[in-house]
Amino acid sequence: MSAPIRVLLVEDNPGDARLLHVMLMEGTTQFECEDAETLLDGLEKLRQGSYDIVLLDLSLPDSQGPETFLKVRGNFPDLPVVLLTGLNDEELGVKAMREGVQDYLVKGQVNSDLLVRSIRYAIERKSGEKLLFATQKAMMSSAKLAALGTLAGGVAHEINTPLSVISLLAIQAKEATQRADVDSAQIIKSLQAIVDNVSRISKITQGLRIIARESIADPTVPTPILNIVENTLLLCKYRLAKSNIRVGYHIPENLSISCRANEISHLLLSLLINAADAVEHCDLKWIEIGASDREQHVEITVTDSGTGIEKEIADHIFDPFFTTKGIGKGWGLGLSISRGLMAGHGGDLFLDENSANTKFVMRFPKA
Repeated sequence: MSAPIRVLLVEDNPGDARLLHVMLMEGTTQFECEDAETLLDGLEKLRQGSYDIVLLDLSLPDSQGPETFLKVRGNFPDLPVVLLTGLNDEELGVKAMREGVQDYLVKGQVNSDLLVRSIRYAIERKSGEKLLFATQKAMMSSAKLAALGTLAGGVAHEINTPLSVISLLAIQAKEATQRADVDSAQIIKSLQAIVDNVSRISKITQGLRIIARESIADPTVPTPILNIVENTLLLCKYRLAKSNIRVGYHIPENLSISCRANEISHLLLSLLINAADAVEHCDLKWIEIGASDREQHVEITVTDSGTGIEKEIADHIFDPFFTTKGIGKGWGLGLSISRGLMAGHGGDLFLDENSANTKFVMRFPKA
């Protein structure tokens, strides 16, 4: 015999609560149901007890509307939730499902079979979301390692160059202090150059930290696009220069997006590496990064000197495991993961088929 499903019912109307209890007892599935009449009481019970699911009324004495669900999700993100709405709140229930709620039921239109089916569906859906989350996290980690492995030599070069400069300047400053006629101005100049090169190394390591850390569950925060672009370019500067690829960018300083910065940096890095691979053997080698503020959204574009992608290939470039690169050069996960990252930001990644050159567009919703 399977263990009973543990339910927390957060409902302030005694009549509605009694009716739901009766419905849960009518079927063959075993339930253990506890009650809370306010959101505060419900959150406290969730902290102290162990439950499989929450049935949550959207109109409580201490909380109404979307904030009710958001507070539960914020405190217990792994717990499945089924909303209980009134006839006038059905649109709110649909909106809440887009925000991550597993299901919603309209009071007055619920019977025992529908209630039990909704509870089971919500639990299974949440379990599937957790599995998808773990898979996506593993795929992102693999893609990050692949990208960082590709850039490791270039990053090492970018760090070793200023380190060599720092070492030389430090020796010169030391020797200058040992002379009888100490040139203070020259020593200050050398020390300032050391500070500048330390700052350069710091920016490179900051870029590595940004892209390497796990952030799939982090909230989105307003971030200047210019910062993301410059930090990302530091990681692939050597790779692009080695292939004699000219890179330009035109980003308004005050243009920001609400995002998880390391995910967007990873996405941008993937597009830049793809572009570099595509134009490496072209006569004209250039990549342009742009950003613009549209009426309903913000766009970041990556355009290269290639003349576009054939339709037969373009139709499949976002498919998982599809790649046109040789063995060992790509797993076909880059664009698939990248589009998934954009979907997680409420946006999209697509190929601009009207561009004369190869142009990818990252489209973000306005905050």
